[in-house]
Amino acid sequence: MRESESEMRETETVRVRKNETEQERVRGRVRRGRLCERVRERGKG
Repeated sequence: MRESESEMRETETVRVRKNETEQERVRGRVRRGRLCERVRERGKG
């Protein structure tokens, strides 16, 4: 019983970590997109 509980907790922590990494990736994409837009505007100007 104790082993199964510990395994469930581990899987939960892993899921949380994956969610955090996904959020970081999305934020990075948004930042990259904004930077690209700024660079494009500068190049056009």
